[in-house]
Amino acid sequence: MAAYPESEAAQRALVGDGWVFESDYAEKAGPEWLDESLERWAELDATVRRVGPMGDDGSECIPIKAFANATTCLVSILIHIGATRTKFIRDDLNMRLEQVRTKYAERGEQPEDVVSAVDADYALRDPIMHLKRGISFIALMLDKFCSTDWSLRAAAKDAYSVTLGIHHGWSVRSAVKLALYALPSRDTFLETLSPGDKEQARVKLHKLFAYVWPRALFLNSLYAARDYDDQLPGDASVSGTAPSIED
Repeated sequence: MAAYPESEAAQRALVGDGWVFESDYAEKAGPEWLDESLERWAELDATVRRVGPMGDDGSECIPIKAFANATTCLVSILIHIGATRTKFIRDDLNMRLEQVRTKYAERGEQPEDVVSAVDADYALRDPIMHLKRGISFIALMLDKFCSTDWSLRAAAKDAYSVTLGIHHGWSVRSAVKLALYALPSRDTFLETLSPGDKEQARVKLHKLFAYVWPRALFLNSLYAARDYDDQLPGDASVSGTAPSIED
């Protein structure tokens, strides 16, 4: 098996065109990042709906490249939350994205959908498992933040405790929770994403949750049904006020 390239330049050369990387978002302003995140997840949702269920079990047809690119963009929210404070989570998820890109390229970009990939190859199944845990964390954080008056810190800690936190040991959980304690205030975060109109930022973030959460739910259900992941999100309740993606 080919070794995973350590540098992004090597990775880009290996996997070819059509992929995005965290560095593509590192310098983007908050409003630009938020709009592109909505666009990528809306396009992914539209694709899943257009193709419809596949197979006897009615699985969703989620294109791997579109999913990886949308996830890369989503994970970049952690830069706007606090690049240093979220580095541990970002680094882990970006490593899993690198593994998906590399293995998918090695396989000649086959199979094209997530379900077929996780069934066919452990080298794709494992990193996608970590990615679905990551998007579950971010989606729940967005929902808690947008549907309540909670601080970003409280929303992140609550989401972490029922998603990523159940897979981490005590020392890692303690370090992450300490880092999350230093997240920016609610107003500062919203102002970063929509200067002068914090409510617009909140509405867009909740819309983003409405696109991400169905994919997270499906992937968690898929891994549970296949016995690929015996540790699923804990008692993770979402609000009953999430916006309709048809709005």
